[in-house]
Amino acid sequence: MTKPYLYVIDIDGTVANNKHREHYIKRVKPDWDGFFSDEEVIKDKAIPEARKHFKDGEFIHGEHKWLTARVEISRAVTAEWLKKTGFVTEWDGSGQLRVEVARRVEPHDPSIRGCEDESKRV
Repeated sequence: MTKPYLYVIDIDGTVANNKHREHYIKRVKPDWDGFFSDEEVIKDKAIPEARKHFKDGEFIHGEHKWLTARVEISRAVTAEWLKKTGFVTEWDGSGQLRVEVARRVEPHDPSIRGCEDESKRV
């Protein structure tokens, strides 16, 4: 019996356009608190191409996990943003993977079809 694929989806740069926050980290001394502040994160825009893969808060291609380098303090606002933009109907932050975890897991798990991330690092 074939195991269903697991899709791993990055948040920033893949479903969330966070370019309006980049000025916080493109400095000699990055301001990570500003970059991850609730007031800024909630202003992220959904990337239209990503919306095509979700319907009624569900990923249309199968089971998925969210991948993020976001810090723990932004978990609640991330859940709020994902609901507000229609990527989920309910989410408490569980099932979230960090980039470092995905790097270790993906090559060894045949059920993971690929990691979708805006960078070449994953």
